[in-house]
Amino acid sequence: MDVTRRVALKWAGGLALSAGALSSLIEACGGGTSTSTSSAKKVTSGTVRWRTDVSYVISDQKVLDAGKVDLPKLVVESSPVDYTAAGFTAMRLSIQSRLTDLLVAKSPKFLFLDPLLKSKLLRPLDDYYEAYNWKHYLNQPSTKHATRDGHIWMATTYLELPGLTYRKSTLSKLGLQPPQTWADFLMTLQELKGPGQIPITVGTRGFSFLMLLHNQLWSGIDPKSIEQVIFGSGKWTDPAPVAAAGAMVELWDKGYIDKDALSIQLGDAAERFLAGKAALNVTGSWFYATMKKQLGDDWDMLTPPGPGGKPTWSVGEDQGMVIPANAKDADAAAAWLNYMVTGNGVKALQDAGNLVASNAFSGQAIPQVAHLPTTTSTSSVYLFGWLPTATEDAWQQGVSSLFDKTQTPAQWCAQVQKAWEKDIANGNVPSNRGQLL
Repeated sequence: MDVTRRVALKWAGGLALSAGALSSLIEACGGGTSTSTSSAKKVTSGTVRWRTDVSYVISDQKVLDAGKVDLPKLVVESSPVDYTAAGFTAMRLSIQSRLTDLLVAKSPKFLFLDPLLKSKLLRPLDDYYEAYNWKHYLNQPSTKHATRDGHIWMATTYLELPGLTYRKSTLSKLGLQPPQTWADFLMTLQELKGPGQIPITVGTRGFSFLMLLHNQLWSGIDPKSIEQVIFGSGKWTDPAPVAAAGAMVELWDKGYIDKDALSIQLGDAAERFLAGKAALNVTGSWFYATMKKQLGDDWDMLTPPGPGGKPTWSVGEDQGMVIPANAKDADAAAAWLNYMVTGNGVKALQDAGNLVASNAFSGQAIPQVAHLPTTTSTSSVYLFGWLPTATEDAWQQGVSSLFDKTQTPAQWCAQVQKAWEKDIANGNVPSNRGQLL
């Protein structure tokens, strides 16, 4: 394959535009396009303009390299984009500017997929699912989550889990194991706290990863209550989310969380961890490729228990691929997507240290990945992406007020519940969301 990676120079200016300028450019590029009804055609040649997520550039390059050998007549022009910087606007502009045939739209969750569907920008993928038999390969919940109005709109290539990464040698030299109770967790953090070492570091990149810590603690208290909030009648003011907020405050008060957590970027937190200045880093499975590259085999990830509970992973979808309704060559785009669902592209992603959504090479994952869950039958829902903008903002805004005691955990959770109810009332959450389970 003649594969070229083009740095997204067009985006350098686009992402620097003001919101108004972006809106004007979007209007100039045209409004929402209607969904395509053309039939799928299986091909092995063509040109695909692939918009990727900059967070996965290491893994994506491995797929591109493998594709050079396996699909020599399929030309893939890859442009990585930082969706954290512009989110839905970046996705929408990319499609309406006719710059892409295959787009990473993050996940089938409410924050990402539903706005694209409302704008009528996507081509349904039902015919490609049938032509390539993707349902046989893809994680069943991810396919269910990508279904709206009877159509499948996305194919997920990765699954993701938040967690606390650690060096195996750091725990072993202290005679420690991943904690199984809240008391064990507090004891472990106390053992890890010392001169020049932070027990838990965490940063932000447009979204504070303190929220991932709250998600994990909530899951470690009552995992099914997260599912009840997102897909049922549960509330943010129920006991488990409030208790998880209280547990996070306790970790802060004891000095176990990086004192710079409210100001440093994700890259800063990662560097502190990789340099050995922090024992644990709040991140997720997307960080595996970096650790595998820099730390060899001396790394792993745990999820903490919450008060009165036990460690329970949260799992969700990531790197969901969509084909725009105005794609120049949808069949070529689907062929490249198929390579990451049924072909050696899956193995390339898996070998890089990723938890893939496909079972094409099941049983061949590295040890740090092999033990992770792939459904919520034994885990909880990973919250990021399921919350529309208003709720997500309320979730992370005010976290500093928890730490300075100007808000109680109950008050903080109440403000998130209020925003969640507003998002539901405004139609930002499907009324039949329970059917996605």
